[in-house]
Amino acid sequence: MAFDIELYNKDFWKQKPSEIDRWVEIFEEMVIHTRGHTPEKLLETRRPNEDENVFTYRKSIYQPITKGPINRSIHKLFRIFQNANFSYKITDSLQADIDEPDFNGMTFNEYMHGVVVKRMIEDPNGYLAWIPVGEGLRDETEKVIVVPELIESGKIQHRDDEVLTWFIHADSNGIVERFWSLTKDAYYVHVKDDDEYELFLIYEHEIGIIPAVILGGMWEDDVFQSYFSAFLPFGNEAIRQYSDWQAVNVTSAFPYRTEKYTECDVPECGGKGWWMEAPKDCDNCDDVRVTCDICKGAGHKPHTSPYGVFIRKERDIAEDEDTGPMVEFTSPATDILKYSQEAWESLLMQAREAIFDKQVDEAQSGVAKIVDRGDFYAWLINISNNIFDHLILKSLEIIQGYRDISATELPVVIKPTSFEVKTEQDIVEELGILIEKKVPAPFILEVTKDLTKKRFSNDPKTSALIAFLTIYDPLFALVPEEKAVLTASGVISDKERAKNVNSYQAINELLIDDPLLFEKSYEEISKLMDEKLGILDEDVISLVGADGLPLPPGEMDVALEAQAKLKGTVGGVQGLIAVNQAVAEGLMSEASAELLLIEVYGFAPDVAGKLIEKPSAQVVADLKSGEIGK
Repeated sequence: MAFDIELYNKDFWKQKPSEIDRWVEIFEEMVIHTRGHTPEKLLETRRPNEDENVFTYRKSIYQPITKGPINRSIHKLFRIFQNANFSYKITDSLQADIDEPDFNGMTFNEYMHGVVVKRMIEDPNGYLAWIPVGEGLRDETEKVIVVPELIESGKIQHRDDEVLTWFIHADSNGIVERFWSLTKDAYYVHVKDDDEYELFLIYEHEIGIIPAVILGGMWEDDVFQSYFSAFLPFGNEAIRQYSDWQAVNVTSAFPYRTEKYTECDVPECGGKGWWMEAPKDCDNCDDVRVTCDICKGAGHKPHTSPYGVFIRKERDIAEDEDTGPMVEFTSPATDILKYSQEAWESLLMQAREAIFDKQVDEAQSGVAKIVDRGDFYAWLINISNNIFDHLILKSLEIIQGYRDISATELPVVIKPTSFEVKTEQDIVEELGILIEKKVPAPFILEVTKDLTKKRFSNDPKTSALIAFLTIYDPLFALVPEEKAVLTASGVISDKERAKNVNSYQAINELLIDDPLLFEKSYEEISKLMDEKLGILDEDVISLVGADGLPLPPGEMDVALEAQAKLKGTVGGVQGLIAVNQAVAEGLMSEASAELLLIEVYGFAPDVAGKLIEKPSAQVVADLKSGEIGK
C-alpha cells in the first residue's frame, strides 16, 4: 500500500517516538563532554541536600576538564580515517559535485569526516538529511543543489520506513510552527494553521529512498549508543571529583585565620547584636528588631582600626594580663588536597583509556605502525564500517539520485583495511629502507607519492609537479649510484638522461610561463617538456629487435659497429670500470654484469667473464670508504 502523505498530515504531530527520551539522554550526556555544557544534573546528584548558594557557586566555577581530552580523541580519530587508504568508484559528474565546497563551505570528504563524524559520536540516534535547494526547485531544467542538514534526535517528530519528520525550533510553550518531512519521493513542509498543519510540497525527488541516514552507533536495547559511550562513566565521575577538588581548595588550601574578640558593650546589645524596641511613632505596635550599629549584628566589636592596626582593650587592675596573639593562623592538613587532585586526574586518564586514546597516539606516532590487533582494531573496524558502508555510501547514492537521475551505476566505496597514520619522518625512514633493500622501483614510487602528500598537503601545485615527474622521468625512483652504473654501461639513453637531469628545472620554467599548466592533459604537458628539453628519438645499441628476435643482417652490422665504437671510447672504458665497481659494492651481481657486457658492449661470454671479477674484501672496503679513486 502506497504511503498517503495527506492522511499522515492529519495527526502526525500528536505523538513522538517512544524512544525519544533515551535519545535525548544519550545526546545530552555526551555534549557535557564534547561541548563543555554545565553538568547541573551530575553536580546536583552528587550532593542532593547541598545549600543552594554553594551549588550555585560550584556551577559558576565549573571548568569543562573533559572537553579537551575527548575532542582531541575525536580529532585523532578523524586523522586516522582521513589518512587511511580509501577510495570511491563514482561517475565524473558526482566526483565534480563532491569536490566543490558546497557542504557548509567544505568539500564532501571534509564535511563527512570533520563534522558528521563528531555529531555521530554525540548523537548516534540523530540523522543526516540531504535537502534540495536552489533554482532547481522551481525550474525543471536546472539541477537542484544538495545540502546537508544534521537533525538532532530530540527534534525528530516521527520516523519509519516511509517518512522522516522533524522540526528546528519550538517556542517556550513547546509549540512548533513548522515541521519538515522527507519521503521516498518528495520533500514537504507542514505549516501550523490553528489546531492543524497545512501541507505544502517543496520538491519531488523520486529517488526511491528517504534521502536521510541515521548517524548510527552501537545498537543496544532498541537505541544506538555512542561509540564513545565507554568514556562516560569515568568522565562523569572525573567531573564530580574535580568539582569536589575545587571545593576542597576553597575550604582547605589556605590557613584558617582566627581573631580574638570582645563582646559588644552597647547596653541594649549585650553581646547579642540586636534587641527589641518599641516603634517611636506607634503606641500600639509590636516591638521591632533593631540591629546594633556598633557591632553590625555580630555581637562583638571589631579589633582593627581603619588602618589595619589591631586594638587591644586595656585590662583592669583585677584582670590577668593577656599576652596571646590577637590573630592566629592554622594550616589545615594537605593530604585531602593531594588525594582529591590525584583522584580526578586518574579518572580522566581512565576515561581516555576507555576510548583507546593511548593506542590512537601510538598509531599516529609510529610506535604501533599498523593497528591490527585486539579491541582497538575491532573498535576502529566498527566505526569504519558505519562511516564508509553507511554514512558515506548512502550519502553518495542520495546526492547522485538528486543530481544525476540518468546514472546507471551506483557509487562504490572502497573502505580502508588498515588504520596506519605515518609521520613524514616515518615515510622518509621507510623510503630509505626500500632503497637500501633495492626493492623494485614501483614500490619506491608509491612511497614517494605518500611523502609528497604528507609534505605538500597544502600545496597542490607541487604535488601535481611531483606526480607528473614520477611518470615522465623513467629514472625518478633510482638513486644516484644506480643511475651512474646504468649511464656508464650505456643502458640509459640520452633521452632518458636529459629527462632525469633537466626535468625539474624545465617543469618549473613552464609553470612560470603558464601557472595553469597542470590543468592540461599529461600528453600535452609531456609534449611541452620534450620541446623544452630538445629531446629527439635516438638509436639504441642492441642486437635484438622489439620482437625479441635477432636483428636483420643490415641492422645487425650497424649495431655491431656501434658496439665496437663504444668499446674504444673513454665513456665505454669508464662504463666498464663503473660496472666492476657496482659488482664490488654489491649493487650488481657478477652474472648481471657479464650479461650487460655481452649485450651492450658485444664482448664474447668468455671475455666478459674475465673482465668481471669480484675484488678482495679489502678492495671492497676501500671502494666503499672512498680510498680508491682519490
